[in-house]
Formats: sequence, C-alpha cells, structure tokens
Amino acid sequence: MREVNTSDWAAFCERVNQNENGAAISVHKMELNGAKLEIAKNVTFERMDFGRRDDCNDGISVRLSGNGASDHTIIEPMHIKLAESENGTAFQSVIIEAEDGVTILTFHPVLKAVWLKDLKLQ
Repeated sequence: MREVNTSDWAAFCERVNQNENGAAISVHKMELNGAKLEIAKNVTFERMDFGRRDDCNDGISVRLSGNGASDHTIIEPMHIKLAESENGTAFQSVIIEAEDGVTILTFHPVLKAVWLKDLKLQ
C-alpha cells in the first residue's frame, strides 16, 4: 500500500484523468458504521477533481457515466492510498479515507506506477 502526499492530491487527480478517462470503474464506500455500499459497478470513469467544496471543506469529486451512474463526492478526504498490483508496477484501487468513511475506486485497466513517477508516494 502506498500513500499520495497531500501536496500532490490535485496533481494525482490530473494524472488519473489523463490516463484513465473512459476506463471502467467500480466505486464502493465503507460507512463509519461498517456498512458497505456499492456506489457504481463497471461504469465509465470521466474524471476526478480535488478542491474546495465550500469555505471550510475540501472534497474529491468523481464524475461517472453509463449504466445509471451518478457523480460521487468525497467530503474532507484525509488520506489517498493506492493498492499495489503487478509487483508494484501498477495500482488496482484508490482508497480514499475521509471523515464519513472510506471510498474505494477500482479501475480497469489498472493505474500504472509510471504515470505517477514524479509524485510523492510514501
């Protein structure tokens, strides 16, 4: 598991947008009470953006399309983690820990580590 440094969140979102636009994605959320929700399954990823939602909250918005998909917003993200695959050369899932739970974005095809080479990953 690798973590994206908070100073690189906007750049990370832009790299995902450049390389995964049009890819298949599934989105799940683990609520604080342990409930697991399926937000979207095998829909089309359009983009994700990090920024201010209002005067006091940051957010990550994920734009999805197809199969009745709707956009998903993660309020007050605290960590963006990447689940490694292919011996560390790729990342299958993006795990975003936030105030109201954990959102898991699973991409097909996977994110390639080379796309993120100049970002700070811990």
